[in-house]
Amino acid sequence: MRGFPTPSASEQVSLGGGREPRWGPRGGELFYRNDAGMVAVAVGTDPVFRVGRRKVLFDDDPYVASGGEAMYDVHPDGRHFLMTRRGSEGRAVVVVLNWFAQLRAEGGPGGRAGRRGNR
Repeated sequence: MRGFPTPSASEQVSLGGGREPRWGPRGGELFYRNDAGMVAVAVGTDPVFRVGRRKVLFDDDPYVASGGEAMYDVHPDGRHFLMTRRGSEGRAVVVVLNWFAQLRAEGGPGGRAGRRGNR
């Protein structure tokens, strides 16, 4: 890693190689994959860039990898990941938008049926 916009001395983040890097949601942690699995490393930038302890989080072999662009995303809590399990390629992924409003309209929590029961 090098400073920007003014280049500075480089600092090695990964040991033993690294691919598919992603910043953590709060910016103080970097995730990447290597032969050991999914790795997290704490990083700091104030007053200078510094690399903390690297920790292997889990074996990522069961999950699809690209070797380039990250094939996963980090949840806003920084503790969970969205990944595709090998062998699941080609299966349908269903994304339901506005599901809570639909649940209410159909009588779920806060919906018409739920309010009737509270009268």
